[in-house]
Amino acid sequence: MKDKIFEMITEGRTVFPLTDVAGNVTGAVGKKLGVRISRSESCGYGFFGSFDTDKDVIIISDNFNDARIARSIGYDNVIGFLPGRDQETFTEEALCAIAAMNKIVILKYGRDDFGRSWAEDLSLRMKEKGIEVYTCYHEWSERENISKFKKELDKMFAVAY
Repeated sequence: MKDKIFEMITEGRTVFPLTDVAGNVTGAVGKKLGVRISRSESCGYGFFGSFDTDKDVIIISDNFNDARIARSIGYDNVIGFLPGRDQETFTEEALCAIAAMNKIVILKYGRDDFGRSWAEDLSLRMKEKGIEVYTCYHEWSERENISKFKKELDKMFAVAY
C-alpha cells in the first residue's frame, strides 16, 4: 500500500486517508485537484470522513468525491465508502459501531448495477443490526455547481426527517 500511495503522490495527486470506523488507516485515495476530468486512484478500502457528528442522520456514499465536496461545504455527516473489489469489506465491526451510534443512515449510490447491488446488500445487513436505513440513488453530474449540490443534500436530509 505504501508504494501505491507514493506513486499517487509522485503523479501529483492529493492523497486522502481511508480509515475503518475506529480511525485506523486502511487505504488511501488520490485526486488531482483543479483538473476538470480526473479519475481518483485508490488502494485499500475504507471510509473517507468521520462518523463523529452530532447530527441524527448520516449519508454513506459509494463515491469519494460526493463526500469530499459535501464535507468542504460544511456537511460533517456525509461519509464516502470505497468498497474496494469486495463488497464484504464493510465489516461486521463497522455495522455494529454504526448500530451503536443510533443514527439514521442514507446509502447514496450511483445508478449502475454495482452501486444498486452494493446499496441493496448493505441495507439488508444494516436492517439486520437494527439500523434505520434508506437507499437513494443520485447522479450529481454537476458536482462543480456547489449550490445545486447543497440543495440536493438538503433534500436528502429533509426526506429522512
